[in-house]
Amino acid sequence: MLVFGSLYALALNPQTRFADWVGYRVTAASQSGRNSLNRNWLHRAKHLTIEAQDYEGSEYSMGHLCPLASVRADADAWEVNWTGAVAPQRQALNAGPWLEFEEYCRQLARQHDLVHVMCGTLYQHDMPPLPKSDEHHIVPSHFWARLFVPATEELVHWIMPQDAGRRDSHTEYIVKRSDFTRQTRLVFSDDV
Repeated sequence: MLVFGSLYALALNPQTRFADWVGYRVTAASQSGRNSLNRNWLHRAKHLTIEAQDYEGSEYSMGHLCPLASVRADADAWEVNWTGAVAPQRQALNAGPWLEFEEYCRQLARQHDLVHVMCGTLYQHDMPPLPKSDEHHIVPSHFWARLFVPATEELVHWIMPQDAGRRDSHTEYIVKRSDFTRQTRLVFSDDV
């Protein structure tokens, strides 16, 4: 199911109950400001997503696929707290290389004014489910990301496993375009 918000577009997968992909843009202006948005989780499309309380007592954090810090200046920043725009990420990944990747995107946007980002979920092996969830769901084993900087035509791809270490650098998970395509089975218009 495709969902279009004012800050992002995403494809929600009803079998996994998480987004297959999220696309958004980061600008110098979108990240400047002090939006003090609380974590008031929105649970729209309840039949397609899991609930915030399902994460309680699990080994996973609610990993934003479109991070608040990248869009905090926008009046619609609350959209990033929809449960369909997050996915389970182990704490070390979420607070380690994934956070570093997000900051890298923001840094590039401050330097070049615009960065296009896409990221999503991969299911290469089974992961423990959220123990409090009463809905069927499938936790991703990996996350992928792709960024494009129009000003420099820089294009970078990542694949990060759930078992990434807290001190791992996001650069350890940069992959060649061909490996990205092979592992994700995603083909973008600039790939053909």
